[in-house]
Amino acid sequence: MSKYIKIYEALCQSDSVSKGDPRRQAIISEMRAIHNARTNAIAAAVIRWWDVWPNEQHQTAEEFCRDARRMMKT
Repeated sequence: MSKYIKIYEALCQSDSVSKGDPRRQAIISEMRAIHNARTNAIAAAVIRWWDVWPNEQHQTAEEFCRDARRMMKT
């Protein structure tokens, strides 16, 4: 399983992404872009279109990206 999918699922616990999920490659690409972004603000711009804020764990896209980028470092 992709490390990006693992992180996504850890941060979006109510959204499982199966191997056959048509969103899978887009989510991997977006999580990779979050990982490679120079700042959390730039990373948040990648996913702001999700329009799911607040969610159970994050009030904003910036909070999601901060947590995701922290997990990507480990």
